[in-house]
Amino acid sequence: MDVSVVVCTYNRARLLAEALASLVRQQTGDRFQYEVLVVDNGSTDETPQVVAEAARLPAAAGGRSSGPQSVRWVREPRPGVAAARNCGVGNARGRWIAFFDDDQIAEPDWLAHLVEVARRTGAACVGGTVRLQLPDSVTAGLPAI
Repeated sequence: MDVSVVVCTYNRARLLAEALASLVRQQTGDRFQYEVLVVDNGSTDETPQVVAEAARLPAAAGGRSSGPQSVRWVREPRPGVAAARNCGVGNARGRWIAFFDDDQIAEPDWLAHLVEVARRTGAACVGGTVRLQLPDSVTAGLPAI
C-alpha cells in the first residue's frame, strides 16, 4: 500500500458520506495504491453505516485501476482530533499518510497530485489548496477579494 488517506470524524455522517464518495473516485492511473481509513472519534450517529456503504463503492466500480484498495473503519474512544489522528497513523497500512477532513470534497486527481509531487521532489510532507464550499447564508457577510 502506497498511501493511507486518514479521515477523522465525529457525528458528521452526512458530510462524511460526501467526503468518502470523493475519495473513492480518486484517479490513480495505476501509478499507486491507496486505502481510506476512517477514524470514528466516538460518533453516535450513522457514521459506521456511512463507512460501510462507502466500502462497497470500490467493488461496485468493477475492479478498475482507480479507487481505493479498501475503505476501513476504526473507533478511537479518546476524544479529540490529536487522539484520532494518532489512531489513524497507528492503523494505517500505507507508506505515506494523507490527512483529509470529513467536511472536504476531493477533486478526482487530488491524491495523484500529492503523490506525484512527493515522488518527484522527495518531500516528506506535501499539501495543497483547499477551497471552501460554504452555503450562501455563510458567505453573505464575507467581503469579496
